[in-house]
Amino acid sequence: MIIELLPNHTEEDIEYLESLKLEPISSVLAKNDNLNDYLNLLFKDAEVLETKTVEYKCDCSRERFMANILALPRKDIDELAMEDHLEIKCEFCDKLYKFDKNDIETILSYANRKQDN
Repeated sequence: MIIELLPNHTEEDIEYLESLKLEPISSVLAKNDNLNDYLNLLFKDAEVLETKTVEYKCDCSRERFMANILALPRKDIDELAMEDHLEIKCEFCDKLYKFDKNDIETILSYANRKQDN
């Protein structure tokens, strides 16, 4: 939870916030799945304006990794082009992307076009 003081806050506001016994949200959820109750306990006049579902989801893709390769310095792209294949693992979701010689040649052709412009 992030609490930010707005302009024109008072010393009383600061003292109140410092007096709160804030818990990690994960601890609150372990005891009770209703965060609204927790918010109302902390802030009597709290009003939830919007709720959203939060999920861990990696949005990596083969195309994104190809674009990342193209963002490398040209010298590095040329070194990669000498390989028969590449394997790139996403550090977030552990998905493995494999690029064969044809894929590498495609990346190199895009790098050549980028250099010509």
